[in-house]
Amino acid sequence: MLIELLFLIISINVSQCIDVTLQISRHDDGRTIAINDNADLVKPVMRLRNGEHLNLKIENRLKQPTSIHFHGLLFENFIGDDVIAGNSPAVLGDGVPGVSQYEIGPNQSYWQNVTVSNSTCGTFWYHSHYAVQYGEGLRAPVVVECDEFDDHERNVAKEFGLGEVSQEQIITLSDWYQYSHDTIMDAFMQPNKGADPHVDGSLFNGKQDEDQVIEVDPETQYMKLRILNMANSNTQLFHISNHKMVVIETDGILIKPVELSTLTLATGQRYTVLVKRDPNNENARIIHGCGKMMGYITKSHVLQYQQPLSIASLSSSVRISSLPDFSHTELYKIYEPIDWTLLPDPESKDRKLSLDYEQSTSAATKEKYHTSMFLVNGDTMGDFMNVNSNVPLLLSMDNVTKEPLDVGYGGTVDIAINSIDHMRHPWHLHGHHFQVISIGDSGEGPLYWNDPSSAAYTKYEDDLQYWKSSGRTPMTRDSINIAGHSYAVLRFRADSPGLWLLHCHVDWHMVKGLGVVLQEGQEYLPKDALKIREPEEISQPETQSETETEANPVQEPPAVPETEPVSPPPPQTNKLKVLGIYAVIMVAVDFLLYKFIKSS
Repeated sequence: MLIELLFLIISINVSQCIDVTLQISRHDDGRTIAINDNADLVKPVMRLRNGEHLNLKIENRLKQPTSIHFHGLLFENFIGDDVIAGNSPAVLGDGVPGVSQYEIGPNQSYWQNVTVSNSTCGTFWYHSHYAVQYGEGLRAPVVVECDEFDDHERNVAKEFGLGEVSQEQIITLSDWYQYSHDTIMDAFMQPNKGADPHVDGSLFNGKQDEDQVIEVDPETQYMKLRILNMANSNTQLFHISNHKMVVIETDGILIKPVELSTLTLATGQRYTVLVKRDPNNENARIIHGCGKMMGYITKSHVLQYQQPLSIASLSSSVRISSLPDFSHTELYKIYEPIDWTLLPDPESKDRKLSLDYEQSTSAATKEKYHTSMFLVNGDTMGDFMNVNSNVPLLLSMDNVTKEPLDVGYGGTVDIAINSIDHMRHPWHLHGHHFQVISIGDSGEGPLYWNDPSSAAYTKYEDDLQYWKSSGRTPMTRDSINIAGHSYAVLRFRADSPGLWLLHCHVDWHMVKGLGVVLQEGQEYLPKDALKIREPEEISQPETQSETETEANPVQEPPAVPETEPVSPPPPQTNKLKVLGIYAVIMVAVDFLLYKFIKSS
């Protein structure tokens, strides 16, 4: 009995640990990036649990550097004395070369060891954060499971009469380009090139095929669809004919259920929806719209209850903008989180930032950067990086042109992002979720904190008053679309020390500088205690494919000292947690001994 009790206590209190190796290489086609010999354009899902420790080994067999970023996934954040004791702050798992880690060079391996936050669960993804790699196959969905998600799903299913037997299906949506991404990037970086690359097609679950089939099991009462926009650049749209979708999650945030017929997803966004089985078991058309410069690439697929297929293809006749519940704007007053409240106003004016972004084709810009660039308050994201050095900013900022924007630590921050150009851009914040306090339609920006007479500022004040008077909470997530000549006010709690990117998630715009680096509570990360691991040389590099394209030139790996092969460090466990477990066990032992002595 004593042993059973001790085992139960330990199993409840000790986090699990999972070891994963990603071997990244170029497929024989010379273009697609394979992971563990899988050459699908979207790789299989990685499943984790909240509180779980991940020892991730990345082996780079490409002829160019790489990295892995976990999009939207929050990690346990250790600061101050915990860092000195050897625990890693969340920022060390962010996977951004030159900012939080060294780039992983050709024929190098790297350990990226993180602990999923106990408060995190839902739908995420990982992808390369180097150049324009991820659209060629260096990406995969990530599902973080937790009891809170399961409870919320059951409650919503009961409320909407969906039944009890569910079937999960992951659906990834993306754009597709005919030529290698490095070739496209090289052309895009030419001095007189300004327009975005032409989108040649779309991917549904990583495949170009139309009429893909999702089979519904006979016993299934409702489908749980995890839908992700994993595109390089474009907004994606999802619709199931004659079915309603009940949205329960946005970007890893559980929300009050919202019933819709059509979803619009900015690049990087994720949703979980519940879909009730058709009572007549009639097959239904799935409509996938992939945004392009003018309109959509439209394809249809099948939600299949029975065979043979009983419906004709509809893609050529579908008008996306006519679908029920279609919207190209963010539904920031519709999606309300269940466990959040409105964050308080920033305490001072210096916690309110304004960022203006636009594409510059001026002669001065082309002279400085040799091409047109996107500027944010006059700077490119590259200006925040160390020049001619891959030393992470966390270790040194000696060679930067522009220091990261300081947002302080503790309390809340408001950032007004102002679109000065005409395009719609998807913005993503690393390491945080933000509340969308206010967002404008096309032509309703910009918003400046020192200009309360503007129409944008008036709308912001009206929105802020709405949240305060209604008691409701704004949409909370990590990625949004901002319309051209518009604005968005994002509010987040500055509670995660480190350096974090805030950037457009169009890969082509990233390489042209569209983003900034935020500095948050650096004083709580002692530099002499930060253990930023350098990549190790792989002892026996594999032979690279002879068909790898010329767009991927051979780069010599950075010199590293010869060391013995490394093994993953043990899971980082909070010392207070260990002491707590020990105390619980000893109390249980004392109690059982007391009962034994008393009875004898």
